[in-house]
Amino acid sequence: MKNLAEVSNSEQLAFISSFDHVLSDLDDISFYYLGVIWLLYKPLPDVSACINSLRRNGKMVHFVSNNSTVPTDVLKERLSSCGIQAEDENIITPIKAILAYLKKIQFNKKLYVIGLNWIKTLLREEGFSILEGPLVVEESIPSLFSHLNDDENIGAVLVEFDININYIKLQQAVTYLKRKDCIFIVGAGDARLPFGIGHLIGPHYYINILSDFSGREPLKIAKPSIYYNDFIKERFNNMSNPSRVLFIGDSISEDMAFASKCGYQKLLVLTGLTKKENLSNWEHPEEHKPEYYVESLSVLNRIMETCPSSSI
Repeated sequence: MKNLAEVSNSEQLAFISSFDHVLSDLDDISFYYLGVIWLLYKPLPDVSACINSLRRNGKMVHFVSNNSTVPTDVLKERLSSCGIQAEDENIITPIKAILAYLKKIQFNKKLYVIGLNWIKTLLREEGFSILEGPLVVEESIPSLFSHLNDDENIGAVLVEFDININYIKLQQAVTYLKRKDCIFIVGAGDARLPFGIGHLIGPHYYINILSDFSGREPLKIAKPSIYYNDFIKERFNNMSNPSRVLFIGDSISEDMAFASKCGYQKLLVLTGLTKKENLSNWEHPEEHKPEYYVESLSVLNRIMETCPSSSI
C-alpha cells in the first residue's frame, strides 16, 4: 500500500491513466458526515476542484451512498452547496437500487416497511402498496398478539434506518418473515452511525434480531453487497470493464470491500473513518487493501494538476 503523493510522477500518471470512471463514496447521515467529500456538510479543501479536474480529464464521476436518511434531492443540494454539480442519475443510493429490484421481479404484493417516512412516501409514489407497523400499542400480551396476525398479501419486509423503531414493529416483521415466500430486503446495515462526538445505533442490530428470530438471511442491497453493484452496472452500462473503474472511499469494511468484490481499483482517503494508524495495524482481509491511499482529495487534486492532461 503506497501513498500516491510519494510515488514517482510516472507512476502517478500511470495510475491516473488507468481508469475512466470514478465512483466516489458519499455516505452520511442527516446532520453529520466525515469522509471523502465533506465534514459537517462543509466541503473539505479542494474537493470541488478535484472533482472538476477529474471530469476535465475525461473521467466520468458518480457518487455512491449507503444513505437512508435523506432523499437524493437533498444529497444533490448538499453537493451543489459544496460546488459540485451532479445530476440525479449520478447519485446512487440503496433505495434506488431496491426500487429497481422490486420492479425487475415485478413485485405486486404489499411491502411491510421499517424505515423513515420519506422512503414510504417514495415507495407509494412508485406504485407500491405499503404497510407500516404501529408506533404504540396497549401494554398487554393480548393487545400485542392482536397485532401479530400474518397477512399473506405481505410479500416482502423492507428494513432501513428507522428513528421510530420499536418492539412491535420487529415482532410484526418476524411474523411475516416466517413465511419463506416473504422476501427479506435490507439497505445499509451499519452497526454505528458516526454523529458528531459520538455514534448512533445503526440498523445492523435490529436486522440481526430479525434474521436470528426468523431464521432468514436478508437480501442486502447496499455497500458492500454485490447486489448493489448489479444496479450500478445496469445504471451505467458503459462501465463494462470494472478494472477501468476507480472507487474512492474512506471506509475499509464498506468501500474497499465493495470495490474488491466488484473488481474495481481502490483509492483510500484518510479524511474519514480510516486513519493512518489503521494502515500500519491492518485488521482486515488482505484483498481489501488498496494499492494507493491519499491523505485527502486535496492531495489527489494536486497530483492531477501536475500530470499533463495530454498524457492522461
